[in-house]
Amino acid sequence: MEDKILELEERIAKLEKKEKRRKIFSIVKFVLYVVLIAAFTYGTYVVYNKVIETIEPYKEILDTYNEADSKIKSITDLFKK
Repeated sequence: MEDKILELEERIAKLEKKEKRRKIFSIVKFVLYVVLIAAFTYGTYVVYNKVIETIEPYKEILDTYNEADSKIKSITDLFKK
């Protein structure tokens, strides 16, 4: 009977070690997922800002062109009447 009790205690100790490793592994996985999501979000933010920064001069040129185009149309409309 004592042999069975010792065997069960050893099995319990092994299972507790496995459970502890499993818990640590799950915490590490969770932290890695959080870090990956944060890195992806930050990377997206940086890329978005770079794209906006790159497009800004072209946007100004297009706005200037649209203003000039609308002024030309308003002048031509005066002559059509």
